[in-house]
Amino acid sequence: MLSRIYILGNSSSGKSSLSKRLSAVLHLKSYDLDDIFWEKKFTEKRDKKRALVMFKALVKKKRWIIEGVYSTYAKIGVGKADLVIWLDYPFHVVAWRLLRRQLAKRVSLRDLADFLHYVWDYRKRPPHPHYYRNESNYYKHKEVVDKHCSSKKSCDYVKIRNSKEMERLLKGFF
Repeated sequence: MLSRIYILGNSSSGKSSLSKRLSAVLHLKSYDLDDIFWEKKFTEKRDKKRALVMFKALVKKKRWIIEGVYSTYAKIGVGKADLVIWLDYPFHVVAWRLLRRQLAKRVSLRDLADFLHYVWDYRKRPPHPHYYRNESNYYKHKEVVDKHCSSKKSCDYVKIRNSKEMERLLKGFF
């Protein structure tokens, strides 16, 4: 029986939606890392030390679903998970999802462009200047997953790249 699931991936890849669906079926409480990283959502970051203390307390719980992009937390949380789900959709899919979501919120064009740039940067390799400031990075996620899951050391792992793979995953839960 799964008691700890960690979901990671690019912004707008569907982490929150998947987390909510699995939470309802598995009766596991779902946690969004944005609630730890941000003091005031998307405008004021929480003190890093305080956020880390909050996250470490969270992963000590016996049952959870944690979803988020932040590699700093993934380094800790993935190693504690029974199952890791990496949502790795292509850029055009996440860009479309982001565009729909942000336009529904009526964000400014500047904010939309900044967020699209952030999503585009997900696959940038070092030494791209955004690599070190970007917590949501494919290669950082890959390092974490390779360390903890690829050799089946501490967790099961599934990578979702398209809607058919997502359907197969969900059929296993429903």
